[in-house]
Amino acid sequence: MINNFVKLKSILLISSCVSGLLIAGSYIGLFRILEWAALDQFFSLRPQEAIDQRIVIVTIDETDIKYVKQWPMADAVMAQIIKNIQAQQPRVIGIDIYRDLPVEPGHQELVKVFENSPNLFAVQKVAGNQIAPPPVLAEQGQVAANDLFIDRDGKIRRGAILLKKDDVSTILGFGVQIALIYLQGENIELEAINQQQQIYGLGKAKFVPLSNHDGEYNQEDMGGYQILINYQGGLEHFLHISMTDVLENRIPKDLMSDRIVLLGPIAPSLNDNFLTPLNNSLFTNKTLVPGIVIHSNMTSQILRAAINGRPLLRPIPKYFNWVLILFWTVISSTISSFYLRRSWLTIISLLITAITIIIISSVSFLSGWLVPLFTPLLGLVSAAVTSIGNVLGYNLILSYQKLEQSEKRFRTLVQNIPGAIYRCQYDADWTMDFISATITDISGYPVSDFIHNQVRTYVSIIHPEDVKFVKNIINQAITNQDFYTIEYRIINHKAEIRWVYEKGRGVFDHQDCLIYLDGAIFDISDRKQAQEALRIAEENYRSIFENALEGIFQSSLDGNYLKVNPAMARIYNYDSPEEMIASISEIDKQIYVNPQDEQEFKRRLLEEGQVKDWEYQAYRKDGNIIWVEEDSRIVKDCHGEILYCEGIIQDITERKLKEQEMQRQLAELKIEIDEQKRAEELAKITESDYFQDLQAEIEEYQIDTFWDS
Repeated sequence: MINNFVKLKSILLISSCVSGLLIAGSYIGLFRILEWAALDQFFSLRPQEAIDQRIVIVTIDETDIKYVKQWPMADAVMAQIIKNIQAQQPRVIGIDIYRDLPVEPGHQELVKVFENSPNLFAVQKVAGNQIAPPPVLAEQGQVAANDLFIDRDGKIRRGAILLKKDDVSTILGFGVQIALIYLQGENIELEAINQQQQIYGLGKAKFVPLSNHDGEYNQEDMGGYQILINYQGGLEHFLHISMTDVLENRIPKDLMSDRIVLLGPIAPSLNDNFLTPLNNSLFTNKTLVPGIVIHSNMTSQILRAAINGRPLLRPIPKYFNWVLILFWTVISSTISSFYLRRSWLTIISLLITAITIIIISSVSFLSGWLVPLFTPLLGLVSAAVTSIGNVLGYNLILSYQKLEQSEKRFRTLVQNIPGAIYRCQYDADWTMDFISATITDISGYPVSDFIHNQVRTYVSIIHPEDVKFVKNIINQAITNQDFYTIEYRIINHKAEIRWVYEKGRGVFDHQDCLIYLDGAIFDISDRKQAQEALRIAEENYRSIFENALEGIFQSSLDGNYLKVNPAMARIYNYDSPEEMIASISEIDKQIYVNPQDEQEFKRRLLEEGQVKDWEYQAYRKDGNIIWVEEDSRIVKDCHGEILYCEGIIQDITERKLKEQEMQRQLAELKIEIDEQKRAEELAKITESDYFQDLQAEIEEYQIDTFWDS
């Protein structure tokens, strides 16, 4: 009897505390996003509904925008679209495109189309940055509001029935206006059921406005007459045709006849796509839902409700949710109190209860009610965990009975760890109460030497230069009640220095008094040797890199230097490698005098993997031109992907100038040699007997001719 009373008291205490916390969290909106996310799953998991044959969506995608070659589309284009649609005699047309300003050419033609289209409705934006409707349609009363209500998680779950404008007049929501016009053709009119509570009937449907007492919504979410949107699906759940097909009059026969035709954008570039519950599928990756599809869902929901009796979606009142939280926490606490006696039965019962909560919420959703799912499940789990923890708290003695078995498993585990596990006293010598056999592999001394300091203390094998350092680290960790990690040297039985890594922490009692130290010691000598070798190699490389006379660099294939050494910077007249890296972003334009040289260089580099003895003219920082010689190669990762290019640069300007001077001198020498050869040949000719005789004849001829004249 006493045990039952204690159990009942525990159940009531746990359930009241857990439910109280959850109700408080629900009241302040702590769980609203998680609740929405859980309920959103039902939109994807419920049976797929048939396509609504009463609605046709004319979509405007990126290809359609390219087709008309401008956006917003010209008034003439819009006029032609409306004419082609009207040719099929639809019952009502809705245009979800703002048209407050003319877009020439064709404005007057569009105005005329508007004037002659009594079944056409356009949109305006009422809230926030307001956008006016087309003036002609506003005068004719053929305008509706396309404003959308966005919840705190960025999703659209609510639709506008009626909104209030700045001039205190009211305007119907776009989807509602279209639906009402269509229903007039079915002789279905809106009628008041309870004017004071704003409850209206429309055919088989009953409209009850969303209030701050419902679901996860507060007063700040209210505005106008709102209802929840009972989405039937995305664009694929509606008849649709592209704007291009409509413009080219490729409309299937009777596609739009006596139907609702909605025109609106779905192109991502127009930013008219939104998150909805349809984007919350755990199994498929769905894209954002265009605004025109959201309005189509709103219209379809009203038609299906008014004509077919499909239930509208309503959240349950907040207080009913609080009752559910309390109910399920009591159930959970009661079931969990039997955990020790029938643990598996308890777990199965809790799972069945969780499934029941999900089924109730799911069936309610299909019936048109949003019954919270997350908070009841959270109450179930929280109460179960708390109750089971409470039960286990009274039965800790069972754990002590298994301590010996656990200790045996622990010792086996310790022996298989590749480090020396220890427990020692916090005294001057760190007296070992326990240390595993691996200490023999590390130090060369048997385990028995260290236990209770029978032969030697562990401190005695620590390198004398490291003892103070090790003790300071451990003392600091104990003061902070934190882990300590140390790397230090020990001297093994062969008097060799070994490096070890130690990690441990102090174990304290409930009064924060230190009881002992627990930790592990690992031999890291091989790692230390590798680190030292790597350090030396890195220092050698850095010394070569920093002190080399040639320029050394790493660059990306897109024209940026990743790393250059001081010699490289000096060659190009930069003050430092950092300045050169920061200044050059296009090697082909900032370095190469002839960009074609760089293109040919890159081609060879990609084809051959390396290029040697590549000579070209380059710009220095001051604009002067120098000659350089480059040897480069491509560096790839293990997958064969190019990481970067690295190479060596030499300034060969002086060599080039010498070569040019030598060529000039050779040319001059060649000229001198040619002139000397010609002089020698002339001398040979003038000294020949033939030339002498010829000259004498010429002179004699000239004298005789002179006297004859």
